[in-house]
Amino acid sequence: MAIEDFTGYTEYDPESRITKDANTVAWVDIVDNEEGRVHDDKGADHFGYDFEHLIDYYLDAGETDSYVMLWMLSDYENVFSWHDTNSKDCLGLFGGFEGSGYYISLVELVAGSDYYSNSYYISLDTTYYFKVKRDSGVGTYGTLYCYIYSDADRTNLLDTLSLTLHEPSTYENGDAKFRHIYPMCSATLGGTAKQSGHVENLDLQETQIIEPSSIASEEAFGTPSVIPGPVTIAPISIPSAEAFGIPSLVYDQNISPSSIPSSEAFGTPAILPGVVIISPSAIVSLESFGIPAILPGVVIIS
Repeated sequence: MAIEDFTGYTEYDPESRITKDANTVAWVDIVDNEEGRVHDDKGADHFGYDFEHLIDYYLDAGETDSYVMLWMLSDYENVFSWHDTNSKDCLGLFGGFEGSGYYISLVELVAGSDYYSNSYYISLDTTYYFKVKRDSGVGTYGTLYCYIYSDADRTNLLDTLSLTLHEPSTYENGDAKFRHIYPMCSATLGGTAKQSGHVENLDLQETQIIEPSSIASEEAFGTPSVIPGPVTIAPISIPSAEAFGIPSLVYDQNISPSSIPSSEAFGTPAILPGVVIISPSAIVSLESFGIPAILPGVVIIS
């Protein structure tokens, strides 16, 4: 999961009302009959089934009958009204200013018909934190929600918008498929009212899931195939000491003095059980046997 980088998003702004940086898209005095949009193409059928997007919104100023889309999904590159006129499907978060104040509402366009959720009225000069969620398991064609919070951690819920979705004109298993994400888009409903504000910190909350079938076969690299899942790695096996001409000793085994082969058999004086202090000058180089050297210390022989 990561905040979207808007510097790579496409901007269409013939009236020069929009500015954007890495995480913010702002508009100043955008007129309702003007076209302006910022969007990104995520690839065919990218958005569908279930998703949950986070985005923050701040309203600077607005005149009566000014409208802007604060979030939108579509298969096309155009403003909101174009979808309505041309009977195209889209989902969006609609910001409108009317005589009773400025409100937020979810909207769905399906083949020339538009559907709106309940509304929530907001204040100027206040940041609101949205979580837009589509749940395909609620209703025949899914349900779209917008949770509105007053804090960035999204713990203080102000209101929840809910819109039962309808049969889309193009769908798979009952789910509409969209490729374009818009953090901002003009509604372009034909009026002359102006609006200023910005959105920021769009987080699509997407993670990459690697399926077993997409994992390249280890056998292609000359190694045995490994089934996806937890892997237990056994300790590295220790080469037999006998390979170096030294009697084999078993770890974690109590060895009595009588079971220790006589050191005289190797041409060295017998060592009685007890504590042996090994000085550097007394150590026979183990490297001559191909074994890493052991530092001087105390050896307890039972």
